[in-house]
Amino acid sequence: MKPTSTIDEAQWQQLIINTAQCFDDITIKRGFQYFKQQRVQDFNRSDDSLIRAVVAGVEEYLVEIDLRSLRASTCDCPVQGSCKHMVAVLLEYAERSNRPVQPLVNAKSMAQSGQPPKASSPAAAASRASAEARKQEAQNKAKLEEQARQIPDTPVLEWYKLFALCTAPLDHTTYDHSYVQTALRSIGGIKPPLSPLLDRLFNLHALLFVLNQVTRERQNQWTPYFRGFHTYTAIDDLKAAISSSLEEELALDNDPDPWGRIAETLALLRDAMVSQPYKLHHHFEYYDRMWRSWLLPNMDDPGTMVEEELQQLQPDGNKPGTALSRVPQMLARSRMFYFLGRDPEAWALLKEAADETDVLASDLFAYLDELQRSGQWQRLADWLAETGPLLNSFEYAVQTAYQNYWNAVCEQLPDQESSMWQTLAGMLPYSRTVYEEKLLEHGKWQLWMDYTLSSRREPLEFRVSSLAPIEKNAPEMLLPFYHQAAERYVSQKNRDSYKAAVKLLKRLAKLYKKIKQEPRWEQFISAFAERHSRLRALQEELRKGKLIS
Repeated sequence: MKPTSTIDEAQWQQLIINTAQCFDDITIKRGFQYFKQQRVQDFNRSDDSLIRAVVAGVEEYLVEIDLRSLRASTCDCPVQGSCKHMVAVLLEYAERSNRPVQPLVNAKSMAQSGQPPKASSPAAAASRASAEARKQEAQNKAKLEEQARQIPDTPVLEWYKLFALCTAPLDHTTYDHSYVQTALRSIGGIKPPLSPLLDRLFNLHALLFVLNQVTRERQNQWTPYFRGFHTYTAIDDLKAAISSSLEEELALDNDPDPWGRIAETLALLRDAMVSQPYKLHHHFEYYDRMWRSWLLPNMDDPGTMVEEELQQLQPDGNKPGTALSRVPQMLARSRMFYFLGRDPEAWALLKEAADETDVLASDLFAYLDELQRSGQWQRLADWLAETGPLLNSFEYAVQTAYQNYWNAVCEQLPDQESSMWQTLAGMLPYSRTVYEEKLLEHGKWQLWMDYTLSSRREPLEFRVSSLAPIEKNAPEMLLPFYHQAAERYVSQKNRDSYKAAVKLLKRLAKLYKKIKQEPRWEQFISAFAERHSRLRALQEELRKGKLIS
């Protein structure tokens, strides 16, 4: 049970007035949510005027309340002023003093209405509080609607403040599909009639705002943060909706001044992209999509704007940041150089980014996709040679997708095949599977065998169907491969390795027969059995395999 203290009527009424003067209504409501969630811990009133407590938020914050002057109170949260943590402690103090918390919760609205606080029964106070809450809600709604009517003439940054007011009541709900739908409905409910362009931009920024809300806890923490399945699926759906919006062409013909709001949108995406780690990849993705789908197709002479964007993306040595937060900036600058056709500068930035972290294959493939679609085959070949070594991934799907670009290039430019082999060899060991497949596909049996032997691969690691082309076209190439592996298996001296050795020896027998050298086989197997005559288990397996009698 919480300890109780006393506060006389005059002190109580003065506290209500002081609360109204020191805190705005939104801060009070958020503090009320923290109080209800029992986030106030280690409450301690050291004398008649000083209260100390800890409030659990994103982190734990120390709050000191000076009842003589609330403005002299402190909290070590980032707000650096009157905050919701202070309000939560004040409400805890009221409850411990056997006072109803509603007069403090509604202190602001009562002050705005000119009603002096007065003592009353709990039922009457609750009724007045409910009436005041309804009145305040109506006033807030009217204020929001008035601000929303100014959206066509309001900077995009101001839209986000409106979005925050619309969704404030949802701040402490679970971030899932229900939250996303409710938040988007709330924002959509204040949208005034807009031109087609502004309507597209408004909807895009609403999605971006809600995504920021849902992911903000992860953005503010480097420590692992658990997020439930439904939250992750909500995030994925938001990302898909944003990507879909940016992929659609943007019609600018019917808007008298389209570029102002587009420039604001680009600046917001740029700032978010360059200020956050590469792990929050979606900001760079949206920035890139906006350039490719919205900006470049609507420019008669894009070079000037791209050059200006390069200036905006220049690294700021005075701005703090980690290597990972600089990676999106490098990728964006690489994109601009690519748009200008300055490929060596684009490659240099991609390599610099890859030195900091593993660049996602999707970011590299974005260049290759465009070059293939536009039929720039020589340029695509150059990009494949430069970006292939950056694909530090063993994933078969990634390596196969990369190889498909080469297939398309070699079909159009057969003389680029030598460059393909050189690049694939330089990407080893990541390109191992694809490299082996391509060697077999092109009938390069000797190269395949040299690489396989040097990498100490075992014949039994391969499917029979994978080796079938060599058995058919160059069976003699497999002889040293099988012989060496069989000897290694025998040297392990256990029953399973003997069985593996016999399996390979049976394949050898078929190969010698295929190349019409059965006498050589008979000579080998006789010598082999005699050399290992003391290995009784091996002798048993050889007999089971009908290799000796």
